[in-house]
This record gives sequence, structure tokens and C-alpha cells, in this order.
Amino acid sequence: MLVCIPVWITATYRNEYVRNTITAGWLPILSAMAISRWAVRHFDSFAFIAGNAGMPLLIPVFNGIAGSIGSIFTSRISSALHAGSEEEYRKARNVLFVLNCLTQSGFLLVTNLLGLVHVDLPLFALYMTASLALSAIMLILAERMTLEFWRRGYDPDNCVLPLLTALGDVLGTTILVVVFGAHKLIVNPAGGAPARPTLGAHAASAQ
Repeated sequence: MLVCIPVWITATYRNEYVRNTITAGWLPILSAMAISRWAVRHFDSFAFIAGNAGMPLLIPVFNGIAGSIGSIFTSRISSALHAGSEEEYRKARNVLFVLNCLTQSGFLLVTNLLGLVHVDLPLFALYMTASLALSAIMLILAERMTLEFWRRGYDPDNCVLPLLTALGDVLGTTILVVVFGAHKLIVNPAGGAPARPTLGAHAASAQ
């Protein structure tokens, strides 16, 4: 696939009708793929993630919801720009911020009730604080990147969404690693006590 990329770029560049898609469409997607590929290789070698049973379950939701609200906000701003209408983005930003808070807290409660992840008070507080921080970062990036790409003559729907999603995955996973590291220091500061069992383990022992 990598070998074919120069061939495709050359063929596209020679066609004047689609030449602009190299910078307006391909470059953001290829950049996002490179960021995601680097993140996968980096985090796969990080033994800390594998050592925390609940973390692989939380990562897709933690990153996915923040990425989704960032993408929605980008599309909202982009639609207003294409329509040539002046719109106050604060209301939409606040609604998405609150929606992230409600969804993330509900997800934590469900995983705890099902015994998938043991969610104690420190983890809940750390997770929600990190989630609010990530959602705020994603909303700020969405607004700044959308307006900047539009100012430079690029379509934000094509350029911002792939990059924003890739950056959200990297930032989210990094933040979640910090969350679990801080939680481990809080509940087990000495580092020698055994890990606390999950609710699923309690249910299994009761049976």
C-alpha cells in the first residue's frame, strides 16, 4: 500500500479536476493515519495498559465520546461557515460538554453494576475530571482548527475531522494512563498490597 501512494499522488496531480484533493483530502487522512499508527505502536508496548484490567474497556468509550462531540462541534461550525451565517457557538459547546459528562458518568455506573470494572470513588473522581478536561480540549481544538482551516481556504469537514479524531485518541489514551497511575498511587501507595478485586470477582465468589 505504501509503495502505491506515490503512484496515486502522481496520477491525481496530473488530473487538474481532482488535483486539489491531495492537500484538501488526502493529506489530512494520511496524517491522521500516521498519528494513529504511531499511537498504536507506542501504547501497545506500554505494559501499564495491559496490567490494568479495566483500562482497555474504558479507552474506546473515553476517547470515542470526546472525539464524537469534537466532530459534532466541528460539523456545526463548518455548516454555519458554509451557509455564511454568524452563529454563537457557546450554546452548542456547552450542550456537548454537559452531554459528555452525563454519558461518561452513566457508562461508569453501568460498567460498575455489571461487574466489568471496579469503580470506587477515587477512580470515579479521577475519570470524570479527566473526561471533562479531554472534552474541553477537544471542543477548543475543534473550534480553533475549524476556523483556521476555513481561513486558509480548506474545507473543515475534510481536513479537521480526521486530524481531530486521531489527536483525540492519542490525548485520551495518554490522559487515561495518568488517571490509572494516579488511582494506583491513591489506593495502593506502598505498591505491595494486592489489587482490589472487581465486582465480577465478588459475584463469582458468591456463587
